[in-house]
Amino acid sequence: MALSDTKFVKMYFDLKGNGHFDFFKRQNEPHHIEADEKFTLSIIKQHIKRLSGSYMENLTTTSSSSSSSIIREKKCNNMINEIYWIKILSTILLTLILLDFFIIIIQKFSIYYTNYVSVKLRDYYQDDKTISNEDKIERKRRKNRHVHRELS
Repeated sequence: MALSDTKFVKMYFDLKGNGHFDFFKRQNEPHHIEADEKFTLSIIKQHIKRLSGSYMENLTTTSSSSSSSIIREKKCNNMINEIYWIKILSTILLTLILLDFFIIIIQKFSIYYTNYVSVKLRDYYQDDKTISNEDKIERKRRKNRHVHRELS
């Protein structure tokens, strides 16, 4: 087979994990395909068949090669499913971490608020204890006079 009859399929992955295929009709003429979730090896076969009939002779010679392509398709689909679940689990984990921080902030605020209220109440009662008994009696008399005036 001469070098001019040789054709190449280049496969590579990007940083997101998506597969890319370049089918070369001629040396500098690639036909580019990007793989997504629904991408299978049968799609690659169709593109190869469209470009050149001689490509298909080597791919489908025996039944074992077709079964191995099915296995490869299943592995590709399993990897896509794993990536999908990893994304979902990482999103759930991030949500739980943010929820945990939110709960911690609420607890700190509630502890601060209860301490603030208890200090205010303590100050109020301490002021009441520092008042002399004569002043307390005087306050009660004023209160009683006020109540007595309302009744009459």
